[in-house]
Amino acid sequence: MNQTAQDLIRFIGRVKSRVCNGANGQFTKFSVWMDNPQPVNKDGTPNQYHKGCLIWIDAATGQKFLVKQIDLAGVSKDQQDRGFVNSLKLNLGDAYHVDNLG
Repeated sequence: MNQTAQDLIRFIGRVKSRVCNGANGQFTKFSVWMDNPQPVNKDGTPNQYHKGCLIWIDAATGQKFLVKQIDLAGVSKDQQDRGFVNSLKLNLGDAYHVDNLG
């Protein structure tokens, strides 16, 4: 099969913006929501919109996680000075972020 560069592009998620209330007042929280990470619907039927999934293999615990959501978090002043504006934050203890695959 002869693939072009365009054939290898995948759109895997969308960014969602929410206004949240915190200890220091309101702030805007950004999250990346993965598109259809589960290959099977809750009723057991195939998910016709599933295109693939992102698996996190955690070096510290050795466990594997199906990624469903990633938060866009801030960066340190040093990182800002180097041109970075956000970091990616994955909460392995949050069922909204991941499914633990063991």
